[in-house]
Amino acid sequence: MYGTITHNRARGTHLLEPMKAIVKKLIEEGKSVSEISKQLGMKPEEVFRLSDFTKEDFLALMTKGVQGYSRAEALARI
Repeated sequence: MYGTITHNRARGTHLLEPMKAIVKKLIEEGKSVSEISKQLGMKPEEVFRLSDFTKEDFLALMTKGVQGYSRAEALARI
């Protein structure tokens, strides 16, 4: 799956809806945002745009398992 995406992106033939479906599937399979970002060559913001999560849901996903104060979470509340 990762190979197909990176190959299609390199050729410039990737489509939005299939990319969204793949990102959602990877998240449902328990992949972290950092894993998806690294494997697909995306920034976390791009994963967010493809995931269709709300900003709050995505921040919760990004900070899952993080102990202590999260500046990102505090900024979301402003």
